[in-house]
Amino acid sequence: MSEFFRGWRRKFGVVTLVMAFVFMVGWVRSVYQSDILTFPNDDYNSEIWHSGGNHLAWVTYARRHPNNLPSWPTWETFQYSERIKVRNAHETAGINWNWRVFGFGYGTLDTIDKSRLTFRIAPYWSIVMPLTLLSTYLLLVKSREAIKNHDKVLLRNQVFGG
Repeated sequence: MSEFFRGWRRKFGVVTLVMAFVFMVGWVRSVYQSDILTFPNDDYNSEIWHSGGNHLAWVTYARRHPNNLPSWPTWETFQYSERIKVRNAHETAGINWNWRVFGFGYGTLDTIDKSRLTFRIAPYWSIVMPLTLLSTYLLLVKSREAIKNHDKVLLRNQVFGG
């Protein structure tokens, strides 16, 4: 078993496979649950990571007025049926999309108090699939050096009859 993990390719392949699995769990969870992780920068700005509706969103919230929210990161989770009646909230939230292609999106939302939310959205498949393919390649495809060494062993066995 220790032979399998020799070299950087196999180790990196296992790391990418674990990352793909973690994002896949987030993908499945996002079908039923919505998670919001908020990182306040100061009294006016926050960075928000939102997982829900098969998407991962990074939202920048720029407020015009200071808020009274905590100055430490907060995490909120809820089921869609509790807060969002529509299957994909990003479609009907009143966001002014600058572009949307294959589930990717970039847009803004101006609120009543002149605050601005900037949305950057990516579907989970765009993270899980490339990580899975990369880990498959790194774990299953032999390196050129391993092929050369294997060919040398075959040639030596043919020449010396061993």
